Amino acid sequence: MVFKKRKKPTGSTGRWQAAPNDAIRLAALRWFALTIEKEGIELYATNTATYPEMEKILRKALGDIDDLRDKFAAQDGDCPEGYILCDDDVCRPSCDKVSDS
Repeated sequence: MVFKKRKKPTGSTGRWQAAPNDAIRLAALRWFALTIEKEGIELYATNTATYPEMEKILRKALGDIDDLRDKFAAQDGDCPEGYILCDDDVCRPSCDKVSDS
């Protein structure tokens, strides 16, 4: 079994703390995700030939998010209430994977 060394996240101030603007920031993240989904579906419905290019863009975006995950890994147990630290140093409600697609 290989264990990777956990690194301190850039800009970390120690234990996880709620911020007054968490709700609005989470709402913005949700808006971005839903808007990307809506635009992708509409573009595909308009012209199915767009799929390969959209898939490439979305895969790159997921890769970029993975890079952020590596850069800003959580500390042991440093997750908000209702979340747990999973093996990949990401706080999730559950570490059980639904899919690796």
